[in-house]
Amino acid sequence: MPFAPRPSRPLTTGRRAGSRLRIRLPARLTLLSGEFSVLLVNLSEEGAGIHFTRPIAMRVGGNAVLTWHSFEVFAEIRRVDPDGCGLLFEEPLSRSDLLLTRTLDATTRPPSERELQRDYARRWADGHV
Repeated sequence: MPFAPRPSRPLTTGRRAGSRLRIRLPARLTLLSGEFSVLLVNLSEEGAGIHFTRPIAMRVGGNAVLTWHSFEVFAEIRRVDPDGCGLLFEEPLSRSDLLLTRTLDATTRPPSERELQRDYARRWADGHV
């Protein structure tokens, strides 16, 4: 007999109700302490994941403005790591904004560190370095 969940037990889907778009786009993060160049690494209707190359002093619960391309959103800092942070947007993004961002990622994505290393190795092997 196949296993079936009990009807009285709700099925869990993880911490997030919506999926996240994995991207790699340059962005600006504005805090009370200043403006910083960051990398937008994931995006959903409700929030975003940010990566930075140097530490930025911030605290959970603080406010921020995230800007990428022609988008600007107000957010609360929900998670802080040594190399990044997680943001919760004040107002959800529209589905069309997510689709446009996905298109931007496909056309303007900066190369990853691994892609840069691979390109350098290829040029070195071809004698161009």
